[in-house]
Formats: sequence, structure tokens, C-alpha cells
Amino acid sequence: MINIINLQKYYTGFADAGDRIISGLSLGFFGGKIKYKALTDINLSISGGEVIGLIGRNGAGKSTLLKIISGVSKFQKGEMSLGGEVRAILELGVGFNPELSGKENIHYNGLVWGYSPTEIELLEDQIFDFAGLAEFKDIPLKSYSSGMIMRLGFALATAKSTEILLVDEALAVGDAGFQQKCINRFRDFKNQGSLI
Repeated sequence: MINIINLQKYYTGFADAGDRIISGLSLGFFGGKIKYKALTDINLSISGGEVIGLIGRNGAGKSTLLKIISGVSKFQKGEMSLGGEVRAILELGVGFNPELSGKENIHYNGLVWGYSPTEIELLEDQIFDFAGLAEFKDIPLKSYSSGMIMRLGFALATAKSTEILLVDEALAVGDAGFQQKCINRFRDFKNQGSLI
């Protein structure tokens, strides 16, 4: 499902204000003298039906690798091939509008996740039930606690299984009961052949 060969990612920094100006005026072709290697020679070959964990200290590049696999960030060298649809839960609740109701938010954001309007309509009750927010669906999101927003984001992102599901610290949301529901959902996806 995921094949990565000698992947490298670096970030560009600036030595001083003049270096930044040169980079801006040249549209990034010049300047940016400082290069920070975030990932060096990463090699992975992972099949479906598995749950894989990336462990490392802060700044080791775990989130950077997930962003590259999801297509949010580009890499400079190496090769990568993906064998299926990718859904990434990198930051729960990003893109939600606090002025809209929970229901309106899942309809708008569901389109971003790749759900069709019909699918969203069919999955709406299931999403709110999983998040434990059925009675709050018509209330503006600005009235939700941060935990409620995270639960709604997770429920929306995982309402339907996908071949590759990337999760970055999403289990830090909710209480122990909700975390167990999340783990059970991951098990179901794994049994269906998803790579998590």
C-alpha cells in the first residue's frame, strides 16, 4: 500500500533579512542559504491490513512524513507510491467554521474529505451518534467545547473506511470511552484491509 525509497525532505531557512529578500525577489530560486534536513533516506514498504506506529522524539519528522504521504507537503528526493485512497487525520477540526452548526460543518467539510452530498446525508446520524453529539447537531460550533469539536472531526473523518488512514495524535481527544471507540473503529478498518 505504501512504498517509499530513499525519501528526503528539507526545509529552507534564511541567514538574514537580505537573504529573505533575495529569495522573495527571485521567487525562491536564490537565497534560503540554510537547509534543515527533516527526513533523510526514509525507506518503507507497508501492506494493507496493518496498524503501524511511528515512534520518536519531538522534531524527529513523524508529522512531516505523514504530511508527505497525505500529499500536504512535498519531498525533495526519493520515490513514493501509494496503493489506494489516502485519508489523513492530521489536525482534527481544521476547516470547521464556528458560526455554522455541527450539521452544516459536516456537510461542508464532508465534501473536502471526498464524501458525496448523498453520502453525507446518509452518514449524518451515524457521525453524530459516534461523536456522542446527536443533541448538538443544530447548535453553532462556537458553543462546542474543544473536545466536542475534536470528536466531531474524528467521527466525520472515519465515517467511511479508506485504503490508507493516517492519524497524527488524534487519540489524544476525548475521554477513555471515546478513545476506546476510536480504537475499535481502527480495528474494523484493519479487518477490512485498510492500512492505518
